[in-house]
Amino acid sequence: MDSVKILETNVDDVSGEIMGNLIEKIMNKGARDVSIYNGITKKGRPTNLISVICDDTSLHEIMELLVIETGTLGIRVSTSDRFIVPRKIHNVKLIFDSNEFLVKYKVSSFKGKNDFKIEFDDLKLISNTLNKSIKETESLIRKEIMKLDVNYD
Repeated sequence: MDSVKILETNVDDVSGEIMGNLIEKIMNKGARDVSIYNGITKKGRPTNLISVICDDTSLHEIMELLVIETGTLGIRVSTSDRFIVPRKIHNVKLIFDSNEFLVKYKVSSFKGKNDFKIEFDDLKLISNTLNKSIKETESLIRKEIMKLDVNYD
């Protein structure tokens, strides 16, 4: 089990561009995850619920950022326990079309079964370099990883 802080605030007067930029800034401050949900609040007003998962070390910086960037007048803070599936991060060098790429992937293990997920930034880079779709690129990389790492660990 792991313990995290959850920060939540509703904003009803912030543009989509600011919200997109806010996600990036919050992640750069050390957040583990950021989600934004659409909703309806009192008097039928549309709103966005910003939800941030972080730890104690980044809590205050992220709260300051939320206030400065959104103008929110309050942030709910709660502590939550969470279960995390055991995982390891692996790196592998792969060559496609004479280009060498370092690919990161996470291997998770639960109840004796292993699975892996390729880091999206690596997928995106390789996809753009090879001029292939993300889906096609992921399939290509998965095949190569499975050849090299039978147990993914």
